[in-house]
Amino acid sequence: MGREAISKFKDKPINKSTWTGMWLGIASIFIFPILGINAKFIRPLADNYLGEDRGAIAALIIAILCISLAIFAFVFNIKSYRKGERSWVMWIGLAPSVLIGILFAVIIGAELFEGIRSAITGEPMRY
Repeated sequence: MGREAISKFKDKPINKSTWTGMWLGIASIFIFPILGINAKFIRPLADNYLGEDRGAIAALIIAILCISLAIFAFVFNIKSYRKGERSWVMWIGLAPSVLIGILFAVIIGAELFEGIRSAITGEPMRY
């Protein structure tokens, strides 16, 4: 069957990677405010001073870094779970990373569906 748990919910975690997963999970909560600040302030400044192409590249790099933060949080917490970690720290890190992953999947799916719909019908994409 499954691997035996090395810690219970009320215990502190045994693995140090569990703490890393928790902090990455908590940091992933701030992804959407960071992306909002990026879209509202950083991208227009970069467009003005660096040019429109470089501003878009800077915004894309920030978005990729934010998405990778949630992915790393998920990976660290799943590794801890597979090692048998069941402490509260692991669950605090896992919950936000799973929710952020679901939100990104919904956003990406909606964009893909809209692109496919516009390609089939020949209509421009609606936003």
